[in-house]
Amino acid sequence: MSSTSENAPSASDSPQVVTNPKFDWYQSESQIVLTLFVKKVKPEPESSVIFGESQIVAKLTAEPGLRIEKTFKLEKQVKPRGCSYKIFPSKVEIKLAKFDGSHWPRLEAVPEVEKAQSKSQPRNWDRVVNELDDKTDESDLAQLFQKIYEEGSDEVKKAMNKSFVESGGTELNTNWGAVGHDKVSIKPPDGMEWRSWDK
Repeated sequence: MSSTSENAPSASDSPQVVTNPKFDWYQSESQIVLTLFVKKVKPEPESSVIFGESQIVAKLTAEPGLRIEKTFKLEKQVKPRGCSYKIFPSKVEIKLAKFDGSHWPRLEAVPEVEKAQSKSQPRNWDRVVNELDDKTDESDLAQLFQKIYEEGSDEVKKAMNKSFVESGGTELNTNWGAVGHDKVSIKPPDGMEWRSWDK
């Protein structure tokens, strides 16, 4: 006879713990809306979201045998009393009340180690763009330029705005030293000619 009790839990009964669930977020002037894409989440007390001023902790139990544990260390502070969450059949929607109504460049704070590295070794975005393959998809380029703008310094953003506007959309430069003093010239693609719109 086996000495194992019939009622003893087996290793397969242990829930699978997920620490990096799929999520998305957007913001308005007053709040952040964070969506966790997890299906069949069980209600309280088996699932909960704990709100702090600088972080939130989601502990969700889903079917079958799935446990989601995710801590978001937030880019900026929120008002815990103004935060809430709601469980839907295919997702969990979390609403965070902004502390001061300012724009968030990202949802999660960048670790101090990464901040120090980025300051000591600023990325050369011009080199990144120049090394792109000619076959790079336009949507990928758009995402890259958006990332450059969001992560760039104030000078990078000024350079991008100035070069794009003054060149009629034919040049996008991230180097303020190169475009800050003179007007950026219009450079149409090879074989094409720039013409102003006749009113």
